[in-house]
Amino acid sequence: MWIRLEETKTAPYLGVGIAAGCNERRVKNNPLVGGADAVLGCAKQIFAAGGRPLAVTDCLNFGSPDDPAVMREFSDSVDGISTACQELGISVVSGNVSLYNSTDGVSIYPTPMIGVVGRVEDIRLVTPACLQESHDIDLYLLAPAAPLEKTRSFAASLAAKVNKIPPTEGALHEISWKEELLAADCLEDLRSERLLKAVRDVQQGGAGIAILKMIGNKFFEKPGLNLLFKGAFDFFGEGGARYVVAIERQHVTRAESIVSKWHLELSIAARLRFDCSNQVTAYYGTSAATDLAAVFNSAQLMGDI
Repeated sequence: MWIRLEETKTAPYLGVGIAAGCNERRVKNNPLVGGADAVLGCAKQIFAAGGRPLAVTDCLNFGSPDDPAVMREFSDSVDGISTACQELGISVVSGNVSLYNSTDGVSIYPTPMIGVVGRVEDIRLVTPACLQESHDIDLYLLAPAAPLEKTRSFAASLAAKVNKIPPTEGALHEISWKEELLAADCLEDLRSERLLKAVRDVQQGGAGIAILKMIGNKFFEKPGLNLLFKGAFDFFGEGGARYVVAIERQHVTRAESIVSKWHLELSIAARLRFDCSNQVTAYYGTSAATDLAAVFNSAQLMGDI
């Protein structure tokens, strides 16, 4: 959002970024981590676009506080939100609470909906979440060097939901605030060098779904897409300070140099090709390729992405 007021003449391209959301499955699994993750998820959308988060508003939706378990979820979620705000240096400026949300005595999943507003210094440098062009561009995963722990990356995930695994099974990754802030600073560095064609934070559905969302309508146009993942874990795993970034091939070496300065890694995640049509191929190591178009079009997934 572009702000044009008398007071902003000294910053003629000042803008505001807005993001909202909450992954109630993660909050149900661990309200403390899930509450913090709800704030972080919105902040990462602001970081991805090119802004810095400033403030938070919330709508805390829970079941009956007369149930000690629900009251514990509420208390831990609020503590998680507080932790995230302290780590990100932002404040909660407004909000409301909705309690006694239940059907036939069964409470809803704890859902602390979060809204974050951020400052964008120059709207001309905003990076889109969807690919605007596809010629000579590949998609990379920007992430810490240490891989995600497999079991934790599937806990309360979209993949678990599709496979009817309860969100309470397994344990979530703890949030590394140091890595999250490093990744945000790294994105800012890459953006200042005009190296980013698109950026999308990795959240529900993992890196693979983030890539398919980034491709958008181009997914069904002329460029084919090879998703270079070793297995379902790499495709669907959730958590961690991870972003999908689109970079022109001629600038990859420069980008890798900047990323290494922030002690992060840039690994190829998808290659766009012009020699095929409407084809998506995932390479799971040396195993047979699998068409992932069905994953993107699945009725079970479409409601969540």
